[in-house]
Amino acid sequence: MTLLKHADFEVPDFREFAAPPVAVPGYAQAVNALGPVAYWRLGELAGTTLSDQTGSHPMTLSSSGYTLGQTGALQTDNDTGVLFTTGKAATTGAVVPTSAGAAFSLLFWIRSPSTIVQDKYCIGQYIAGQPGHMLLTLRLDGRMRYGVDGDPLFNTVATISTNWRMLLFTRSTTGSAKWYVDGQLDSQATGHDAAILNTAFSIGKLTSLQPDVLFDEIAVFDKDLSLQDARWLYGLAVGALNLPPTL
Repeated sequence: MTLLKHADFEVPDFREFAAPPVAVPGYAQAVNALGPVAYWRLGELAGTTLSDQTGSHPMTLSSSGYTLGQTGALQTDNDTGVLFTTGKAATTGAVVPTSAGAAFSLLFWIRSPSTIVQDKYCIGQYIAGQPGHMLLTLRLDGRMRYGVDGDPLFNTVATISTNWRMLLFTRSTTGSAKWYVDGQLDSQATGHDAAILNTAFSIGKLTSLQPDVLFDEIAVFDKDLSLQDARWLYGLAVGALNLPPTL
């Protein structure tokens, strides 16, 4: 992997910025190096296609309730994000692994443009009434919730607000589920190994409820990323020099 320096880093004792002692990759380069199944940077400024960095799972935007070109999440990159209100974007097929007990990770940046007024189902492989549907929900209390038919619901402790936050959900082959928020372990639980519906992966308005959320830098992996991965990626996003995981 070619390493490139994309930002200067703060030296706390001197209150100034300096080049890090080693070259570091950009956030997007690091995500790609971790081998995603799909990775949408969401930086499009026009059109109805959200490109996948892997080239395998582009998303198609539908309805008019979305706004491209929103200020993005990364402090070290000027790539933009997307606001969803009554619109959504979807692939043509499943992206999250569907087998019972399959390991996977969902990495994304999210914020709310205003006060949360209802639960918002905003990421998933979902068809109403179908067994195995998977939904990530921004709760009325500000927490994120992972839910799959057959598994217990699993919430974050941290809450989402009008500030960007990096969320990482992981599920291991043994059914251990973890939420990481801003590069730190937020919560963990067992008993999450149900099969997931084999249908399109979607973001935005999945049900009749309007999402009113901003997304940036969404990636899916067919493995469970580690705490070290989460810390490394969050550090690259905000300009903090953390030791990288083994890539």
